[in-house]
Amino acid sequence: MITSKKHYVDTIRKKSAYPSYRKLIKIITGLGYVLIILGIIGAIVITSNIRYIGIGVFLGMICIFLLKIWRELSLVLIDIADSILDANRHTAHIVRNLDNVEHISTNMERIAENVDVLMKESEDVEEQEADTLPASPDLSMVALEEEFKESKE
Repeated sequence: MITSKKHYVDTIRKKSAYPSYRKLIKIITGLGYVLIILGIIGAIVITSNIRYIGIGVFLGMICIFLLKIWRELSLVLIDIADSILDANRHTAHIVRNLDNVEHISTNMERIAENVDVLMKESEDVEEQEADTLPASPDLSMVALEEEFKESKE
């Protein structure tokens, strides 16, 4: 599960809608590291007091930590924005498919109504034909036997 989440985040970052903002975060982070390291080196070079050097290095480490947190939070915000865009894209496909299903359902209802109308019209035509056709001769076995007997006589 964790690898699939990592894979999802990697995929989102590769197909980001905000690549320039991601580059800006990298640039600011790089500049931040450079400035922090220069500050630590400056604290070491300028002062000869070990106590101030320790304070400068400690503050530099805190700044590095805060810079890492800032970088991760910025990337998480971009990941959230990209995830929302991705989810909306999938939702749009689902909504479009539901619209198609609704359209098909409506068409099926219309077809069923047309079939009902055609069936009723067919029954009406059969009734009219039955009323207009001449009576057919009785071809039952009893009638045939009687005709046979009559013809012998």
